Amino acid sequence: MNQPHEVSVTTKNTVSLTLGIISVVLAVLALLFGWVPFLGLLAIPVAVLAGALAAIGVLIALFKGFRGAALPILGGVLSGIALVIPLLSTGGTTVAIANETERIGLEVKRIEEERRVEEENYITEHVELYDVSASKMQSALEGEMPGVQFKLRNKGTRALDRVEVTVFFKGSQNDIIAEETFTPISTSSFSLDDSGPLKPGYVWQMEKGKFYSAKSVPSEWEIGNVEAKITDISFSEDTAGSEASRSGTESGGVSPESKYIASFLELYEIDAKYMDSLLNGRVPGVLFKVRNKGDRTLSRVEVTVFFKDAQGKVIAEDSYAPVSVSSFSLGDNKPLKPGYVWQMENGKFYSAKSVPSEWKEGSVSALITGIEFQE
Repeated sequence: MNQPHEVSVTTKNTVSLTLGIISVVLAVLALLFGWVPFLGLLAIPVAVLAGALAAIGVLIALFKGFRGAALPILGGVLSGIALVIPLLSTGGTTVAIANETERIGLEVKRIEEERRVEEENYITEHVELYDVSASKMQSALEGEMPGVQFKLRNKGTRALDRVEVTVFFKGSQNDIIAEETFTPISTSSFSLDDSGPLKPGYVWQMEKGKFYSAKSVPSEWEIGNVEAKITDISFSEDTAGSEASRSGTESGGVSPESKYIASFLELYEIDAKYMDSLLNGRVPGVLFKVRNKGDRTLSRVEVTVFFKDAQGKVIAEDSYAPVSVSSFSLGDNKPLKPGYVWQMENGKFYSAKSVPSEWKEGSVSALITGIEFQE
């Protein structure tokens, strides 16, 4: 008669098995996040914990004849990989960022160097500094002081937003004893001077009766003994040109304002010549009329006058706003209604004190370069 067999199942070394399972799970989680640069560094503590649990599991298995050692060993291998991957990912990304930052820095330096060389070449070849004079001049507020005057001509094809001129003052031994830097061209919104760029072909000249003061020049200066040079320029990004291109823009534009200017506004009886001013003596002056032949009331009209030399080349411009309805306006502050004509008050004119002496008297052209409709 067969005797029943008793089967005994014993789970051996469950501690190592459990630690191995936990180690593998933690290591896999660390691996999933460890690939992400920087964020993956947060997985390192998890990988370290997984490695510690795996090590404990292996040690326990050593005392039990290596039973149940497989999973702790697997967990240890995975935790080691999970520990290295964040370091490699973050380290590689850091190196890549550093290399790219260095490359961008070098590229910026290269561009700045090319721009500096371009500006230096433009100064040498296309910007003329002339009629430099320095003497003791009278200031209405501060009396006699060293004063400087000069002119600038842009003979190139680029408009300039900024021009810096440095004047060196010399002593009796012809040695430089002081210097002053002036910025006759500056389109910055913070500038108190004329903010217009120096366009191709244009000439800059200080307004009549004004000069650059050099109050800090010492008394050892030999009056009249100076040297001057253009020390810096900035190219303008403004693509607006002079008379020809502005004319094309205004007449061929598609905006309602441009169409109204071309179809309904008349600028006529333009006259420019030297006129007598009570405050400034004889200065370039401008007169004109504006007629509104349309059906819209205008709250603002801007007129730009282009001054030409003996060869008919535009060398300067000035813009005026004969119609300007604003609470800050000092004029008559009236809109230009349909059918109305604007004319300067009798005995008055628009002065153009900064127009250079190269201007041929009477040689001008003018355009209406901007309007605003009244709401």
